[in-house]
Amino acid sequence: MTNLLELYVKLGGLVLVGFILGRKLPVTVPTHLGQFLFWVGVPISIVSFLRQSSLSGQIWIAPALRLPSHFTSTPRRK
Repeated sequence: MTNLLELYVKLGGLVLVGFILGRKLPVTVPTHLGQFLFWVGVPISIVSFLRQSSLSGQIWIAPALRLPSHFTSTPRRK
């Protein structure tokens, strides 16, 4: 329970720091930070997920279920 409380205190503090910095920094900083996190953070998280996940076994289930639903779906009309 103590670890959970510490986690939420740190999380709330960092959100507050981000809110305060968001008001003080120029408008371009959040844009560049968001682009950096997208182009650098997303690939790192994907690689981390792939390294830690066990992709053996029944990985074929998702594509196998996708194909029948693809062919039986009705097309959208505009």
